[in-house]
Amino acid sequence: MLIKLAEERYRLGMMTTGDAFGVPVDGSNVARLLRGGRRSLKAELAAAYYAKHQAAAPGQALTDALLVLEGKAQNMMPTDVALRIATTDDGEVVLDLGGDDGRAVVIGPAGWQVVTTSPVLFRRTRATLPLPVPVRAVGAMHAGLGRLRQLLNIHDGEWPLVLAWLVSALLADVPHPVLLLRGEQGTAKSTAARLLTSLIDPCASQLRTAPRNVEDWAVAASGSWMTCLDNVSDIPPWLSDAICRAVTGDGLLRRQLFTDSDVSVLAFRRVVAMTSIDPGRLHGDPADRLLVVELARIDEANRAADRSVTAAWRAAHLAVLAGLLDLTTEVLRVLPTIRRRQLPRMADFARVLLAVDQVLDTDGYARYTEQAGQVAEQVVEADSVALAVRDRITFPWQGTAGELLDKLAAERPPKDWPTTPQGMGGRLARAAPALRSLGWSIDAPDRSKRTRVWTITPPSSAPGEPPAQMALMEPPDETPSDQGGRGADDD
Repeated sequence: MLIKLAEERYRLGMMTTGDAFGVPVDGSNVARLLRGGRRSLKAELAAAYYAKHQAAAPGQALTDALLVLEGKAQNMMPTDVALRIATTDDGEVVLDLGGDDGRAVVIGPAGWQVVTTSPVLFRRTRATLPLPVPVRAVGAMHAGLGRLRQLLNIHDGEWPLVLAWLVSALLADVPHPVLLLRGEQGTAKSTAARLLTSLIDPCASQLRTAPRNVEDWAVAASGSWMTCLDNVSDIPPWLSDAICRAVTGDGLLRRQLFTDSDVSVLAFRRVVAMTSIDPGRLHGDPADRLLVVELARIDEANRAADRSVTAAWRAAHLAVLAGLLDLTTEVLRVLPTIRRRQLPRMADFARVLLAVDQVLDTDGYARYTEQAGQVAEQVVEADSVALAVRDRITFPWQGTAGELLDKLAAERPPKDWPTTPQGMGGRLARAAPALRSLGWSIDAPDRSKRTRVWTITPPSSAPGEPPAQMALMEPPDETPSDQGGRGADDD
């Protein structure tokens, strides 16, 4: 009887993300979890059984019915499910409003509209909260975005960066930069992060503390489309790598509970934000993906109570969302016309930013490229190998990683200094992107050759000068006069 009831209420099928299972026949196109949680298929079947028979469904009967349904679903074609944001085959953006009625917003170059049945299948987690239903209105873009601008402590020059980050967050199939809201105590970093992330993806835990390990990170990040780590004081290497994988597409393979050899998979691409006074040492790979927004300190006379900011946001959320949807429509319309030969590593975001500049007549891309150089300088300052290369190699140089290790050796090397040629080669490869951003030429060795030779050319060197000849001219132990006596062992 329970199996028949489920088949009456759901289109049954096993989804490809987690244990999502079953789509209500009312057309809401929202998958249910097979077990667990208040929105699970098991809970809904129990409630439907009681509504029909005025009695509680037997526990064993529910368990047996779910097992039979799972077995039937295994013989059906799997279906992809999305969380909050998806893209249709026609390239339109779909935003799940998260309500019980299953309504969604479909966004395209021609405009956006609220639909009762989503064209793609969504799932929800316990963290998913509903969005207000937006209403189209003339002039909504400037009015709505203006209200958001009034609630945020962001400089005018970095405002286009924030808007481009929000628009890119609505694009499911592209890598997203990591938004870093940075400022001293009293700059409303947490408030800004909460407003920006809840604009698109309100959830039960809007701001989160830094996870303790990779598994905690994967579980936390997989539960919502946007993840914000609040008050980050240090980014350990494992978290740095995990964040990089999350913005481009991540996966975690682990043992399935209550089994000896079966595995479960968490695979996701997410939008990540962080707040920090000082995130500490920046590594090259995540630094390339950072979008840094500096917040100014707020005077006590202008500081507002958290309760008043929350009330103002609730009143403005609907208009701001409509304004962002209008902006996204305009960006999607002009995006195919954006042509630029040279783009930074986050090329998809750079194109979105260029489109925002064109729509709003701003100059955010110039600020973005300027910021990339500043971040690269911070990466070099935080990396002992990159710092030594910058300070000690003043002429073009060519040699193996072992020869570079000997050349840059110091009497008191830093704690993280590499001790083998392999370690030096790996560290130089990590530092190369940041050094290139500062005008250096770093040519990696050809791995097909037996002797692997690096070529390093400082920004001030004359182009076309033979590296080997210039290396012979280099004073071996002379400290550059503009370094103030700073040695390679200073970190």
